[in-house]
Amino acid sequence: MNRAINYPDAPVRMQELWHWISAIDAWDYKDPAPLAELVIQENIPNELKPIVSKILLGDRKQKRASKIPANERMEIAKVISGIFHMIDDLRYRKVCASYGLGDNSGASIVVAEQKVIEPEELIGKLHSSHAELLENTAQQLGVSVETVENLLRDMRKKIQNWPNV
Repeated sequence: MNRAINYPDAPVRMQELWHWISAIDAWDYKDPAPLAELVIQENIPNELKPIVSKILLGDRKQKRASKIPANERMEIAKVISGIFHMIDDLRYRKVCASYGLGDNSGASIVVAEQKVIEPEELIGKLHSSHAELLENTAQQLGVSVETVENLLRDMRKKIQNWPNV
């Protein structure tokens, strides 16, 4: 299984500094207020000093404004990807230690043991959950599904490139 990177896969230090990641992303999309507030309230984390320095020197350029509020982008991506992570865990990996099924048990094993629903039916429902979540999120934000998918790609790129967000 080739699972996409999601927020829970991010390095622990990155998760601890997520409010900084969100603020830098907001700056990138033309909302400098969250980053300005953090600089006043907290010391700039060592990992992020080069990025903040580039912003101050004018070496980092802002992107065009997002259809999603800039100060909410990474928090929305975090929530969506966290839900995707849980769905994927249920589909493919450890479901619950109380079942005593080991680390590599997916939903099909649990369902087969419970005989409530056919495993293939549950796996299909879980697969469609991704699409439904994207569609519902897009509708709530008043944007396209592609815009939400791009947001997730942006977050995943930041995770892959940590600490160069």
